[in-house]
Amino acid sequence: TPAASDDRLSTRDLIRTAAFAARLVWHADRRHLIAILSVQVLNAAGLAALVLAIKHLAQAGVRDGTDLDTVGRTLLPILLAAVAIASVNAILRNLTQSWQRVLATQTDRHIVGLVLRAATNAELLDFEDPAFYDRLQRATFASRAQPVVLVTGLIVILQAALTTLAIGGTVIVMAWWLMP
Repeated sequence: TPAASDDRLSTRDLIRTAAFAARLVWHADRRHLIAILSVQVLNAAGLAALVLAIKHLAQAGVRDGTDLDTVGRTLLPILLAAVAIASVNAILRNLTQSWQRVLATQTDRHIVGLVLRAATNAELLDFEDPAFYDRLQRATFASRAQPVVLVTGLIVILQAALTTLAIGGTVIVMAWWLMP
């Protein structure tokens, strides 16, 4: 039906909405946003390093066989490095989740502050207009969580893209012919 197609957002509208939400979050708490994005990059790099460590671990195990002295000198450091990388990634992932909760709270406060500042500039008679009051209620309640949800989704997409790039780059380094 034509009405159903009018409800869909164009790609341009989605990009504009995502950019607006990102600006809201940036103005609310840029320090936590930068920290979250930085940790996402570190996690992707850590994942690539972990895959490379596991590759070296497997190669050393195949190459060195069961000689315990060689296993101790070669495999143990690689295994410890892999465990350390995985542990640091897990810690950073938990830290990022707590920062995202703080970012959500700060963004919510920022949006409510914007709505309240706009409401204080309105005339008293405007509050008696049902259309104005309805817009104010929607701005206060409906839009509070949406920018955070959108930016959190964008962060998840960024993490997935960085992970794909890290794994893809690692596979290209290890065996480029596996990529196709």
